[in-house]
Amino acid sequence: YHTTLVWLNPNEIDSSKWEYDFYTKAHVRYHFAANAKNCLLLQTIEEPNGNKVELYYDNQEPRAGGLPAELKVALDGDAVTLNVIKDSSGRAILLKYEEIARAMRIVEVTGYDPDGTDLEGLNIVYKYDEEQSDKGGNLTSVTRTGSGKGSRTERYQYSDGNGPDGHNLKSYIDPNGIE
Repeated sequence: YHTTLVWLNPNEIDSSKWEYDFYTKAHVRYHFAANAKNCLLLQTIEEPNGNKVELYYDNQEPRAGGLPAELKVALDGDAVTLNVIKDSSGRAILLKYEEIARAMRIVEVTGYDPDGTDLEGLNIVYKYDEEQSDKGGNLTSVTRTGSGKGSRTERYQYSDGNGPDGHNLKSYIDPNGIE
């Protein structure tokens, strides 16, 4: 009736090689491993039937060598930004980041399918601080495009300032233009 955390290599002195498995009550396994910066990162999620999701963070990790070339190019040199989320069928979500307001923020999400469908042309673009004098890293629009579906944009507006009343969401406009 309990979850379980297993330290896979308790005798390992080098903390950059530590690995843990966390098991839920439903026997879903979450595998964590330390990267070169000694940061424990979620690397896989696997359910009892063997379906697995793999998460890749940078081009220096040894597991990246087994990725298709189209996925390898999506990996950056930042060991703490998640770049590729791949399922057991080889389909993947690719995340691209930029530094905005002194933080790494997702600016684009694209789909990948080894069958060439690219998840029906999935492409989502995130924009920050559009038409704002205060560049505080506010998400101001999200545009999703796909094959044959046109584009859909959501917009966000925030209050000005940096105090307790600053950066608060003032309005949301859905893809149909409804506020």
